[in-house]
Amino acid sequence: MNYTIPLARLIEEFQRLPGVGPKSAQRLAFHILKQSTDDVRRFARALVDAREQVGYCQQCYNLSAQAICEICCQSGRKRETLCVVAEPRDLYALERTHEYKGLYHVLQGLISPLEGVGPQDLKIRELLNRLGPENSQNFQSQAEENQRQEQTEESSASFDDLSGHHESHYLTKPQHHSGTVSQLNASLHLAKDDFPPIQEVILALPPSIEGDTTSLYLARLLKPLPDMKLTRIAFGLPVGADLEYADNLTITRALQGRQLV
Repeated sequence: MNYTIPLARLIEEFQRLPGVGPKSAQRLAFHILKQSTDDVRRFARALVDAREQVGYCQQCYNLSAQAICEICCQSGRKRETLCVVAEPRDLYALERTHEYKGLYHVLQGLISPLEGVGPQDLKIRELLNRLGPENSQNFQSQAEENQRQEQTEESSASFDDLSGHHESHYLTKPQHHSGTVSQLNASLHLAKDDFPPIQEVILALPPSIEGDTTSLYLARLLKPLPDMKLTRIAFGLPVGADLEYADNLTITRALQGRQLV
């Protein structure tokens, strides 16, 4: 299409948004052009302000324009319960139900070796620090040990390449950069509050390969902690669904998450 240059640029920018195709981008651009100058400036100012002012809560790592987000500041929250989610959008999905009244912790992603995302790239150390400073210290020691093992394996692989023995090292183990220990030490140290200790951690991670991997990793870290219950949200049939149309995995998870009546 031979759009005038400013309109073509606007359509191109809208197409960069997730889920927006060429027709939707064109429709949005034409809508913007029909608005008054003040409305367009207000919309542009909102975009810039959101990008410049919204950061992460220093306690739960939810999106927030303040150091501590609104949810963490609410006095009516059950501070003995902590729900772990992958992204801020998952937090807001749980908030829409008005059923959960505890606190949250946002990991900012999931463990995915194929995409180069390791435990040190997530807010796992900060999660352990909320459960007790000694837990984050153990996690740091484990991270240092893992880094030493990776360096040893990389050195061994380099020796094999030089000696002409091209083994399946790079085929069996995806390469990823999980973050250095110095970057881990530079992460924000959370201040401890005078609130009661966490008694239950709820894993609200998606039932995907990455979500299951992250849940298993966190379970291995959190199960040994004393005086704390570790649970995971149930998965199964949605409301109004028929068994005959459900896939085998969904039915299996529904059976595993069954409850007493």
